[in-house]
Amino acid sequence: MEFKMKKKLSVLLLSGTMAFALVTSVYAQEPNYIGVMESSAVDTKLPIGDESITQNVIDVGNSYANQMSGNVNTRADGEVWTLESTTTVIPYGAVKGSFGDIIPEGESKTKTCSWSISAGTDVRNYKISASVSGSKSITQSGPTASTKLADGKNATHRSFFVVGYGKLVKYDYKVTQKYSGNFLRRETKYMFADVSTESCSQLIRLDGSTVNAQNLNGSKVTSAGSLQNYKNQFYKTDGTCLKYYKF
Repeated sequence: MEFKMKKKLSVLLLSGTMAFALVTSVYAQEPNYIGVMESSAVDTKLPIGDESITQNVIDVGNSYANQMSGNVNTRADGEVWTLESTTTVIPYGAVKGSFGDIIPEGESKTKTCSWSISAGTDVRNYKISASVSGSKSITQSGPTASTKLADGKNATHRSFFVVGYGKLVKYDYKVTQKYSGNFLRRETKYMFADVSTESCSQLIRLDGSTVNAQNLNGSKVTSAGSLQNYKNQFYKTDGTCLKYYKF
């Protein structure tokens, strides 16, 4: 995979005290794993430059450094982690979805859909150093009796789901001894930043056990195989979670 251009962060920027409201500690199994939460400042309707260093990218990296510097496993050793650089390794885009339900004609449903990726998970050959998650409540109604798909056939249901967006960033750290300042080693971690969640829906037709899905633009219809295959696609982290939605 082609790596994006590496960008250095200034020492002055890293030395300041920052608020890390977007990142929380998770001490379930690995004390040094943090969890990246959604950024309310991200508008997924606007493209985020793959090379841009947003405030959230810095917050995620510095919060991880703070957690590691104060971690119970390293406190006795007196380690200080300093963020040196960031590199986008997976461009901003859909990361993983969570399927809600399918709604038949004349019905409506409300459901909260949540998606997550645990720390330690391999995402496109990168091991994630921090968990990431998001959720959204969705209210949707099924199609009307006269609703047709792009192929001219009637829609039988409307499906709804959420999709988590973000970009995977490579964080490079310098680790020094707390009291002497002596260099100890360098560490590289991979974490998602600029994370947000979008709610989505699409018209579908069930032909027996086969799902025929209409794309986002309402211009094409494709076969998505069985209903279970259609649902499972949204949970993939290989970049294809919107295979049956954006085509």
